[in-house]
Amino acid sequence: MMPTYQRIIKKKRLQDVRNFINNGGYFPNSIIICIDTNGKGLAFDQSATKVEGTISKIGILHIPKRYRSAYIIDGQHRLYGYSDSDYASTNSIPVVAFVDLERTEQIKIFMDINENQKAVPKSLRVTLNADMLWDSEDLSEQRQALRSKIAQMLGEESTSPLHSRVVIGESEITPDRCITVEAIQSALKKCNFFDAYGKKNTLQKSGTFDCGNNQDTCDLFYPFIEKCLLYIRDKSLSEWDKGDRDNGMLTMNRGIQAVIRVINDIVNMLVEKGIISPKTQDINDMFSLIEYYLKPLTEYLNALTPEHRKNLRGYFGGGADTRFWRAYQKAIADSRPDFNPEGLNEYWQNESKEYNDDTRTMLKELESRIKMVISSKLEDYYGESWLIKGLPKSIYTKAKNEADEAIYESVANNGDEIDIPIWDYVPLSDCKQIIINGKNWSMLFEDIFVRPEEEKISGGKEAKTEWVIRLNTITNKLQNDKYSVPVDEYSFVKNVYDWFMGILI
Repeated sequence: MMPTYQRIIKKKRLQDVRNFINNGGYFPNSIIICIDTNGKGLAFDQSATKVEGTISKIGILHIPKRYRSAYIIDGQHRLYGYSDSDYASTNSIPVVAFVDLERTEQIKIFMDINENQKAVPKSLRVTLNADMLWDSEDLSEQRQALRSKIAQMLGEESTSPLHSRVVIGESEITPDRCITVEAIQSALKKCNFFDAYGKKNTLQKSGTFDCGNNQDTCDLFYPFIEKCLLYIRDKSLSEWDKGDRDNGMLTMNRGIQAVIRVINDIVNMLVEKGIISPKTQDINDMFSLIEYYLKPLTEYLNALTPEHRKNLRGYFGGGADTRFWRAYQKAIADSRPDFNPEGLNEYWQNESKEYNDDTRTMLKELESRIKMVISSKLEDYYGESWLIKGLPKSIYTKAKNEADEAIYESVANNGDEIDIPIWDYVPLSDCKQIIINGKNWSMLFEDIFVRPEEEKISGGKEAKTEWVIRLNTITNKLQNDKYSVPVDEYSFVKNVYDWFMGILI
């Protein structure tokens, strides 16, 4: 019987609202309803007390005493979120009520509200947090506010090389202004500039620039990061001015994030060696030492080729952020051998495709031998009907259909019928299910397909044959030309290869 514009109440959202209320939250905005009087109108007892010169009326409104006399146009989750909350019987909710609206008018109001209202953009929330959390009792929230403030200052301070290049509040994104506050804040969070706190404000890690409170830390750190960015801008001005145009690699989210993280790497190294002391040393003296390591980065940026740009900007997701950062690290390390951040060599070893060919060869030989062992054992045990008796029906049916399709295509295109074994269309991904199918496991394969290091693991046959699936997963990854087999996957494949290819069947 509800008007058709009503949305179904979502249980999860209802619980979230209830938790918000129980934690002291409240909603200052009104719920919007429509009161249905069946054309009889509403009784209103006006109070004798009134304010002169206003059209507002104070009194008691009598709502119809019948079921379904009011419909919620907007705010049903806010209203029902109070049910079973700690404040269900004590809080009042402001309401804007319409009377006897036609259903079409109710729908129009609903549509106007939900089409025209706009959620607070994430960039604005990050900006607002800089003020709201600045003096929070939670020190983690304080440092969150500090990171937001630094990001905001980089976009707003007239002396900043990123002035008007950062999306602040609700400003629009353009090719020049394409760096978000949350991107800078995210980069700073991954750095060691500020203290890191755990539960109950326990200090987990001291920051290189942290002075114990937000304002002092901001006053120390901001001029430093601004000076570093000014140097990079001045030494690679052409790249800096690109923004997100012409495959720019610097003044866009990933580029600036990578720069900030590389500056952090340099500071960490020099602090660990006792060469600089950010909390006590003059910024100009300290920067003269850091400049030595930033110079190769600017040279790298100035010499970027179209191929370099394509390789870096062609990556997507979280891995792309890391790739930019590692590329900038490598640009410095190639010219400054003493700069060797943790994980850098391993990362590029994993990304070099050094192990691709060997891994691909071993996987191909492993698949061939695994299938040979399976077919040989099944045929010895079940005889001529081993395919039907040894394979799960779904696997057999799928393989047979694919083989029949191949035969049909051969006849249709070439006129010749060729013999295509069904077994050829059973992929490695299905071999695990064949191995553990029915009595295959206990009678034929348990003594063959369990790796020595997995003999004592729990989980039974499913867990002990998971290595077959992992081989198939690596095989699939290698279908992507950009994929580089990391050391751990190469080592795993080689371990399986050395073991299984040496088994005497």
